[in-house]
Amino acid sequence: MQDINLDCLREFYFIKKREWIDNKVIIASQTAELKKVTSVIEETNKEIAKLEIFLANVNKRLIADGALQRKIIEIEDKTKALLDRQKTVSEPKECNTEAIIEKIEELQSANQSR
Repeated sequence: MQDINLDCLREFYFIKKREWIDNKVIIASQTAELKKVTSVIEETNKEIAKLEIFLANVNKRLIADGALQRKIIEIEDKTKALLDRQKTVSEPKECNTEAIIEKIEELQSANQSR
């Protein structure tokens, strides 16, 4: 009877010891997994912060549709005015490019000799 109780007690001890070891392994693996997940969360939070800063900068630079339309109209008006000015400028009918080139060369040589 005592041998049976002692054997049962040993078996119970080893079962509990095995459960304890299994639980330690599970705890260690879950702790490692928790650290990995925590680091991923931290990296993701850093990335989110960077993206929020980027989004804030983009929103600062963003032009409203009405303002954009006004800018487009202003640019078109300026372009039209410049084209009209260009049409009013008269070009000489005959332009002696060789004489102009000679004068430029003379001016350059005069400037270099100074």
